[in-house]
Parts: sequence; structure tokens; C-alpha cells
Amino acid sequence: MNKVILFDIDYTLFNNDRFVELKDNQIIEIIGIKDVNKYKSILPKYLDSLNNHREFNPSDFLDLVCNEFCYKNKKTLEELTYNSSILYKSSLFGDVVKSLKSLSKDYALGIFSEANDIKFQKHKLNSLGIGKYFDKDLIFIIDAKDTKEVIDKLPKKCVIVDDKESICNFLTENGIRAIWLNRKDGRKSEKYQTIFSLLELPELLTM
Repeated sequence: MNKVILFDIDYTLFNNDRFVELKDNQIIEIIGIKDVNKYKSILPKYLDSLNNHREFNPSDFLDLVCNEFCYKNKKTLEELTYNSSILYKSSLFGDVVKSLKSLSKDYALGIFSEANDIKFQKHKLNSLGIGKYFDKDLIFIIDAKDTKEVIDKLPKKCVIVDDKESICNFLTENGIRAIWLNRKDGRKSEKYQTIFSLLELPELLTM
């Protein structure tokens, strides 16, 4: 097998903020919400109620929305959340397709992602339209990345690209090459290599 590169999904390949913005705009229109601020206050309150943001469950959030605005057709909102491929594909970061297409010529590509709702995370990946670039045997979607048991199941000498410093720290401490994709600011890590765009990855891997 070629050398393996595993990618995180959220904020690495998938722009969650963009997806939420697009989805919220459609929900607001469908329900006919006048008080937009009231609607936008629901998500922060819901997230604050969770022990960890990876516990986010789209169905639970939609229940809150429906209750708050007395909206009875939850299925319409679920259809938007789960089955609107346009929303998902529109929420890919702009450097993703070009980078995966280039890297897939020389590397075996896979996924290393965590989520409490693993089924939804897999659905998200399948909806992004980039599945053809990934080896099906290299899809690791689990409820927590930072465990020794998970690390032991990963391919040896793989490279992992992740947006979370905490995960990069954990991987580095366990002898796995982590590359931090920092899409938020200009900081670089002294512990592991840092990139600001996936387009920088091919050159970095040859160093």
C-alpha cells in the first residue's frame, strides 16, 4: 500500500460554519421566522448543554427549533439537514477537491474523524461528493480519537491532518506524524508541522 494520509472531516475538509449558515437561512425561510436572533440563540444554548460539542445531534437540535417556533413538520427540516447534497457540497473548503485529486495519485487517502453520532458523520462524508478519493478500508470514524486503543488500529507510519491542536498533540506524543491545518489564524506549532491550506500539503510531504 502507498503511504497513508488520514484526514479529519470537520473544519479540515468540511466548513461546518458555512453549512450551518446555509442551513439556517433555509430553515428561517421555511418556517417563516421573523425573530432571527431568537432562532440563532438556540444553537449556542444547545451546545452549552452538552458535555462536548461532538455530542451534537442534529435531530435533537431540530426538536428544539420545532418546539420553540411551534413548527410541526420536523420531517421537512430533517430532509434539509440530511438529504440536501447541495448544502454539503457547497460547504467543502475550496482547497479540498484539488488537493485530494492530486494527493490520491501518490498516496492512499482515508478519514480519521470523531463524532458522537457516527451515523451522521458517515452520512456527512458520503454527501460531500469526495468519496472516490478515499480507500474504504481507511475510514476511521469513532466516538473519540484520543485513546490508545484507537491509535493501535491505525495504519503504521500514516500521516494525519487535523485542525485540532489537542489531537495533534496526542498523536505526536504517540509517535504518529501529525500535520496541523490551521484555518483560523497565522500561528504555527513548534511541536509539529503546520499548514494553512491543504494545497501546501504535497510539498510538505516530500520534505
